[in-house]
Amino acid sequence: VTNKAGLSGYTDKEGKTSLETVLSDSPEAMVTAYTVTYEVTGVAPDKESYVDSRAYITGQRASVLAAPQSPVEKDGFTYTFTGWQNDTAPAGETIEIVDRDVVLTGTWSKVANEYTVTYVPYDENSNHPDGTIQVPDSVKHKKDTEVTVADPLVSVRGTKDGNGGTWDFVEWKTSDLTIKDGKFTMPAEDVTLTGTWKFTEDKQIVIAHTLTYKLNGGKVAE
Repeated sequence: VTNKAGLSGYTDKEGKTSLETVLSDSPEAMVTAYTVTYEVTGVAPDKESYVDSRAYITGQRASVLAAPQSPVEKDGFTYTFTGWQNDTAPAGETIEIVDRDVVLTGTWSKVANEYTVTYVPYDENSNHPDGTIQVPDSVKHKKDTEVTVADPLVSVRGTKDGNGGTWDFVEWKTSDLTIKDGKFTMPAEDVTLTGTWKFTEDKQIVIAHTLTYKLNGGKVAE
């Protein structure tokens, strides 16, 4: 047996060589063996090699190697494998060897994931205004993009410890990342920004009055 890969050998009806070919007649018959190779295009999440070391003759069927796991999420991206293709058709589980080497191709696609920035008006365990406070809508961003934090919330009237006053918004905070100059770099995960507040009590204004009596005649008793 000879083949384009430079391998040689033979077998009979009851045995197999490393070429896994079966000769139906004389073990001295000359046949051409063909190979199946795999080519991957696109950006894959990990480096892998796909090798079929066997050789085949016309009429045999070759088992197609298992496709890599897909989809895969890694480092803020989703990788999707198209599956093995034989020319323009899906390869299936096996392919028939005709009279040529076969090249099976597969393609990886890479798409950036989007993560959500969510705004919460306040931490329930901190000082905060009572009632419902309108916050900005959640927004999706891709990993490593620059995110500008939403504007401060407006001040609201309220009470604290029974005293009236004004709740002023301080800033948006999170323990998951650093915000600098109102911006941060989007990580490969969702981010929650929580509002912080300070309370200013109304000043008590004391008005002093002077009461003056003016006698209209008469005399003040001593």
